[in-house]
Amino acid sequence: TRSVSAFLLIRSSDLLVRWSIESGLSYAQLSSNINYTFTSYIIEIEQRLKYIGIPVNVNYQLWSSRYFSVYASVGGMAEKMVEGKQHMVATKPSKQVEDGSVSIRPLQFSVNGGMGAEFKFVD
Repeated sequence: TRSVSAFLLIRSSDLLVRWSIESGLSYAQLSSNINYTFTSYIIEIEQRLKYIGIPVNVNYQLWSSRYFSVYASVGGMAEKMVEGKQHMVATKPSKQVEDGSVSIRPLQFSVNGGMGAEFKFVD
């Protein structure tokens, strides 16, 4: 299984002195290869799934000095699959190739949390 993802931060705004909220746009491409081997034939399946998501995080600044700060973050993301493809090759006495699409209709939701540190290079 391989994955490629990108994240674009759209907005970060200060709610109060220590609180901030951020959101953006996320893109992920997932791919996997599945192989089944039986006594008389082999099935190889390759899947590629592409997702677009909108993450929302809330940050709280735990401690800060002039150039350094420590923060905690919690949030979630809603993702929608925008494209899903599947390629299957079955090797029996003869070779069969089948291409199809993969469909996951509902939104997928995830939550996250973490802690981080920030260093200011310019005051």
